Amino acid sequence: MIYRFFEDSFHYPQESILFSDNIDALLATLSTNPPGILISEFSFLFGHKAFNRFINGDIVRCCKACDVRRVIIVTDASPWLIQHIIDMQFSATLSLYDSSTELHKAIIHLQQAKPSAPFISSYLKARMRSAGRQRFPLSPGEREVLHMMAQGFTLNEIAQIKHRAVSTIATQKHNAMKKLGVTSNSELMKYLLLMENAR
Repeated sequence: MIYRFFEDSFHYPQESILFSDNIDALLATLSTNPPGILISEFSFLFGHKAFNRFINGDIVRCCKACDVRRVIIVTDASPWLIQHIIDMQFSATLSLYDSSTELHKAIIHLQQAKPSAPFISSYLKARMRSAGRQRFPLSPGEREVLHMMAQGFTLNEIAQIKHRAVSTIATQKHNAMKKLGVTSNSELMKYLLLMENAR
């Protein structure tokens, strides 16, 4: 669909659009034949079993070194997660619910010599405005537990440091996962990675 959109809207030649369906192929392309614009879907990167903070660092370094502008497409996530993705300062952040017109606006924005600010789609802006104060649902204690987990501390270690029962820390972790719509530890780890990258 994106390929057809580029062909129809921008009349790109066929060889200028490359697709990578795995992270190794993506890194190889970035190293040997970097594109002007890299479009990736959030769940492809952060849901991929091979993705970790080292690979994320490699992708960021390759893109910066070759002046590759990054577009991230997100699914309908919680406003908290959307805000963290926006804070990561991709060149453009779009939603799967945006129209092709919004993608067109983002590409035009990125073709400027020096875009003034990252492009955020109209849908995502409206989603964040409607969330209002509910944007960050975590309590300070829950945020602290997640931050310490992202630093590599176990629940037992966090309990010792905070002088709390392990069951209390586990409850805070469970409540945070529920609020964020996260159902597994591996998914939580991806979100923690994102949270730390957004700092």
